[in-house]
Amino acid sequence: MSTNSQENQQVSISKDALTILVQLVQLAQKKGAYSLDESYLAFNAINTIVDEPKFKKTAELVQNLFSSNNTSNNIQNENELSQNKNEEVAVNNSSV
Repeated sequence: MSTNSQENQQVSISKDALTILVQLVQLAQKKGAYSLDESYLAFNAINTIVDEPKFKKTAELVQNLFSSNNTSNNIQNENELSQNKNEEVAVNNSSV
């Protein structure tokens, strides 16, 4: 057997093994084996290995969700701070 055909066979075996591992991780996830954080890590790892358009779209949607979630959390925090300041001013004015 030539060196080139041995390398091709090795690459094929590696791809098959990797495919099986990815499928096992996905099956475990469907059964609820991972926490949310672990699931996100597995998703990111699989996303870098597997060239699947639906994974790319999902990653984009998750990124947008976290970006907009941070923005809305910042706005909510600012509103709460403003409300607390207004309450403090009202209490100070009523005690005068």
